[in-house]
Amino acid sequence: MSTLEYHLMSTLKSSGKGDIQLVAADGKLYVRRYREISQELFRRVRDVSCPYLERLMEQSEDENGAYFISEYVEGTPASERTFSEKEAVKLLLELCAAIKALHKAGVIHRDIKPSNIICGNDGHIRLIDFDSARLRVEFQSRDTEILGTGGYAAPEQYGFMQTDDRSDIYAFGVTMEEILGENADKPKFRRIIRRCTQFDPDRRYRDISAVWRAIKMAVMPDFLPFAATGGIAVAIVDRNGNTQYENFFGYRDQDRKLPIDEDTIFGLASVTKSFVALSIMQLVEAGKVDLDDPVSKYIPEFTNRNQKTVKVWHFLCHTAGFYPMHRTIINEIAQKAGLDENETGDFAFCEKIALEGTKAVAELLDAQTKENGGLIGDPGNYMSYCNDGFGLLSEIVRRVGGENSFAEYVKKHILEPLHMERSSGEYVRPAADANAAILYKMQKGVMTSGRDYHDNAFSLGGAGSLKSTLADMKKYICMYLNYGKGIDGTRILSQEGVRTMCRPRIDYRPESHYCFGLSQKKLDDLTVMEHGGSLPGVSSNLSWSYDAGVGVMVLCNTSGVPVSTIADAAMRMYHGRNPIEDRFVYQETEWDAEKRKAMCGTFRSDEDNNITIFEKDGNLAVKEGETLLRFVPVQEFLGIVRNPDKDGYVRFFENENGEIFAIGYGGRMLPRVKD
Repeated sequence: MSTLEYHLMSTLKSSGKGDIQLVAADGKLYVRRYREISQELFRRVRDVSCPYLERLMEQSEDENGAYFISEYVEGTPASERTFSEKEAVKLLLELCAAIKALHKAGVIHRDIKPSNIICGNDGHIRLIDFDSARLRVEFQSRDTEILGTGGYAAPEQYGFMQTDDRSDIYAFGVTMEEILGENADKPKFRRIIRRCTQFDPDRRYRDISAVWRAIKMAVMPDFLPFAATGGIAVAIVDRNGNTQYENFFGYRDQDRKLPIDEDTIFGLASVTKSFVALSIMQLVEAGKVDLDDPVSKYIPEFTNRNQKTVKVWHFLCHTAGFYPMHRTIINEIAQKAGLDENETGDFAFCEKIALEGTKAVAELLDAQTKENGGLIGDPGNYMSYCNDGFGLLSEIVRRVGGENSFAEYVKKHILEPLHMERSSGEYVRPAADANAAILYKMQKGVMTSGRDYHDNAFSLGGAGSLKSTLADMKKYICMYLNYGKGIDGTRILSQEGVRTMCRPRIDYRPESHYCFGLSQKKLDDLTVMEHGGSLPGVSSNLSWSYDAGVGVMVLCNTSGVPVSTIADAAMRMYHGRNPIEDRFVYQETEWDAEKRKAMCGTFRSDEDNNITIFEKDGNLAVKEGETLLRFVPVQEFLGIVRNPDKDGYVRFFENENGEIFAIGYGGRMLPRVKD
């Protein structure tokens, strides 16, 4: 029996199922429903803690039959209201949370519709009415027929098969369309509705959390306030090839206001290095390359005369022991070789360019000694990003892989099997494509443009020559998410081969490691694989998480855009988190005057990196180029540089005499400039 005495205020609804009444007790209003509901179902719903669910109070019976009591929510059924897009999205996200709470408790609602959603006067919804609800039953082929409301009930509720969580997803999709009104026809919402309401439950979203994420992605705010750009393309894709989010910002051609789409060609820059590593691993599995072999076995021009043996794997993870060098670019090599562009818009005799480029790079590396400041230390001990090393690796791919060029090898063994039809390693031809992005860069606050895809390319293609599109790179991401298999099942690398690529080899900043042509980092509680790219007119970032089951691709036609920050924001948004990272607050440490003095100096490489560390008001400061940045000491040999968009890390390295001889910054080691 009831512990309270309820007084009838009014009858809200009468039906063959029993009355629904507004009642009062102890000065509060409640709803009394004369309904049969199992004690276990009642208990589970009652015990669910969710602010968007009608709260059940007690079960009892009187002379009129069994009933249960629930809270009374002052408000209006959603069926009697119209909503702006913003209001509708808020309602739908709260409805997702309510359904998720029920499903977690093993309860299927089976009658989700606008009239069962009360828009409370407190600004939040309540999902009500558990008349048709049931407990989830596994391994049952069918259950009760024709429960729920026609038009909202999933097909399986008519006896086709067992109802489960996906039945509520179907009803959610129908409800979503009604709540959105005319906004339901927008592509970003129509795609979600269509997937929710598939006849076959296996083709719907797997759970309500996936629906919630899809809605969040559809209304993702503009998280790109970080820099002036020509244009940006962003996509999130899952391992099945389903696009969870896709958007385009700005233009591929600002002057003519030409839009970006998923087939617009962008430069990949150093994202190319992941293709090099993938190619090398293919050749390893084919028995044509051994990771422990000296590079000189495959590239005799690289004599290695001043360095201990550099092995293939050393270049794959940037641990060969060389400081960054001047970028040897394609037009310089072409001019030296006496080559011109041919009538088809690409350089003739690419093999000759490759040979000349290999010779030039090998000579530059072989000229390095400790005495002239060109060597960091023995191979395998220090990480310093080396474009030239990946250039030589791509030449190994060309020579061992049996193709005329690195680009042809990648096309035949990666691009074509993955159906990446608009990707290539060509130097000039992409610029002639009608849907290729113009390249932009900022010079003294002025945005300038050009189409010289070859002028910013390395002579050896593996350093950064590939171009691609958002549509193609989604396929590339899916291959990694499926451990070497394309969406159609085509395998281009073994599962163990992908795992080998993704295995951490050396630390280069806190909780970040370089692998083979990829890096691994922690993003909140997720482990993320990634690689970025930057060249004049190109900013790119490839990332994915096996934990999350999704990957992100960001392509931009402007230099210097923090695309990794954008990729991280997208990954966070996918999980419903704040897109902008709350900067981790390290415990600052004190460095005495002697140590601060030892840390001061200018550190510069031939790659045009220039960092000056100096004392200012008893603290250290950093000048990067012409930009002054705050420096925070956090460990004995580690400091943080506070950049506007993302923190950087400076690690100090001592020689055998206890002197600071170099710093690690941005994945590179920069030698101290001698006084």
